[in-house]
Amino acid sequence: MAGNYGKYIDRSPTIYAAGKVSGDPTENVLSCLNQYRLVDEIEALQHDAKIYKAEPFVPLRKLPVIQNPAFRGTQTEIRELLNPPLLTRYQQLIQDLKETPYFSYWNAEIGKVRDYVPGLPAGMNPVETTYGQPSKKDITVKELINPSKGVYEVLRESQLGHDLYKKTHNDYNPSEQMNRGYKKPPFDPKKCYGFKTKYDPRGIGVRCAIDWSEKEPLMSSSKLQADFLRRTRPQLGKVLAPNDNISCVPKGHRFGNPLKRHSYEVADLLRDPTEK
Repeated sequence: MAGNYGKYIDRSPTIYAAGKVSGDPTENVLSCLNQYRLVDEIEALQHDAKIYKAEPFVPLRKLPVIQNPAFRGTQTEIRELLNPPLLTRYQQLIQDLKETPYFSYWNAEIGKVRDYVPGLPAGMNPVETTYGQPSKKDITVKELINPSKGVYEVLRESQLGHDLYKKTHNDYNPSEQMNRGYKKPPFDPKKCYGFKTKYDPRGIGVRCAIDWSEKEPLMSSSKLQADFLRRTRPQLGKVLAPNDNISCVPKGHRFGNPLKRHSYEVADLLRDPTEK
């Protein structure tokens, strides 16, 4: 855990971690990626001490012949093709043995490519020839996916040898009790554990379980988004109060200065008091 040194709080300092601590807690990714050879470190120290002496560059007396890559490998120069060297009888025999496969039936046939699968009998076409024995088709895909058997016949065939499959493949039917090999005197396989659930076999309580408690339409949204919209946007049938500022004043509070007059005339009632 040396790489996580100082990043986590040890909740149980009295319990020591198992294993051996490897690595240096002061190391980081930069120091791990910067890897230098011993020769480079010696040269760096010599440069710092100003005692480094570079070796003088000695040019080659004769540069190597740089050949064209087109004349490498299996290709040869035209000089060797026009004027081949003389071979001895032994060298000529070895050369003829090497060229024997190229003059065989498979490689020298006119109008066809050379045999790319050696070792086959003469005249065999590996593209048109099928090897192996043909498989016997005893059932079609339709019968395999949708068999022409009844439901009870399929169930009856699935139960044949079911007791043997319990031991070999641990195969049990749905809702079938597993046999784990417990001893019968202390263990009763017919005994049921737990409490009985209070249910009605007629299914009367299903309607109550399916019916939702809230009748209003619900909308799936994030809680943070719903709280933000509730604070900033006006609610239907409520006074616009961003950030719930209306709760900071007493109930029935009105903003602004009231206009106090002792008597009102008809002209004052018909005219807006804010207009001059």
